[in-house]
Amino acid sequence: MPILAYEPMIHPANLLDLPEPSAATQLECAEPDTTHTSLEPAKWFVAHTKPRQEKALARFLFTHDIGYFCPQSTQTPSNAHRRPASWIPLFTGYVFVHANEAGRVEALQSNRIATCLQVTHQTQLTEDLRRVKRLVESGLPLFPEESLAPGKRVRIAHGPLAGLHGTIEARPGRCRFIVTVDFIRKGVSVELDARVLEPAGPEPEACGERHHKAAVEHRGTAVLV
Repeated sequence: MPILAYEPMIHPANLLDLPEPSAATQLECAEPDTTHTSLEPAKWFVAHTKPRQEKALARFLFTHDIGYFCPQSTQTPSNAHRRPASWIPLFTGYVFVHANEAGRVEALQSNRIATCLQVTHQTQLTEDLRRVKRLVESGLPLFPEESLAPGKRVRIAHGPLAGLHGTIEARPGRCRFIVTVDFIRKGVSVELDARVLEPAGPEPEACGERHHKAAVEHRGTAVLV
């Protein structure tokens, strides 16, 4: 496998740190959006890329000042003493783009996108991506998850991910905590010691289009594999 260099995972850097404005707030806002030069508000869409074009698209979006999130993880080769690690996109075939219509059209001009998927539930996607970003920022090894299954709800009680809620599925072996992106039915997992988990109650209700606090980020899925 060729070595894939690091590309900025998110642009602008605070894209997922800011609350998602409500529809009413967007109509009243007189300032241009932060990800493209237009008064039209930016929103999420999912770029289903052509094969092996996720990072090339991210590079195009970065140089054209279009908002995006393309999380990556490192993959260390077997002969690590001779070759540096590769940076692999966590969601094969997908880049999350935050732009207005002009930005969407400009992104299509990259010739890296096969299909643009419109997102109806903007807030839900924002919440999911915030959880993925928190996993990435933990610095722990991450694993893409292609198949998702329900399970018993738990809470991480200790460690850098303390407070995250999720579910577990009883299997022999290691314990993985999975954050899912419901829109594309994929997830990202991190290995945990089962001793940091505790039973959790029902997940808090979604906040709609209101400003989101820490509770918005505290959701995920855990699985024993």
